Amino acid sequence: KNITKVLPTIISRCEVINLTPINKQKIIDNAKNIGVNADDAELLSHFFIDEEKIKEFSNSKDYINLKNGIIHYLTEIVENPAKARFILETEVFDSLKTDNLTRFFFDAVVIFLKESINLEFNISNFLKSNETLLKNLYNKIRNIDNSIFSISELKNNLDININKTLLLEQIHSILKR
Repeated sequence: KNITKVLPTIISRCEVINLTPINKQKIIDNAKNIGVNADDAELLSHFFIDEEKIKEFSNSKDYINLKNGIIHYLTEIVENPAKARFILETEVFDSLKTDNLTRFFFDAVVIFLKESINLEFNISNFLKSNETLLKNLYNKIRNIDNSIFSISELKNNLDININKTLLLEQIHSILKR
């Protein structure tokens, strides 16, 4: 990770390959150019680097239902946490048909929380279509960094087949604090 900490004799015996970060804005722009909605391109650029895959996934019914459920849930977390739980149990849970969609849910919630921090501190924000929601999340959720960590830890429990309903209830309790 840091070539300056490697001894010169080691470096001389290795091939050094410098990897540059992927330009997320370019991915978003390319996806929008081939007909993907801005909000879908912004969210899915966190998951895919190929605009064709973004377009394909953004047109899937499972994604559309889950994305709408996630945004509705996060909006209600800010406005009415009791209603948010109902949204989680109906709209979101019904959309979690596979483990991949469940992982997508966890990752998307974490992305929204991270992007809300980025927006607050004027760091690159890629969910521009959801800026109002991001501001509201940042202002509503206490200890947002701990929430991100806790949700990421919960995601690991998917691999050991813990009940999805219990995991969703734990996410809700983390976010409504």
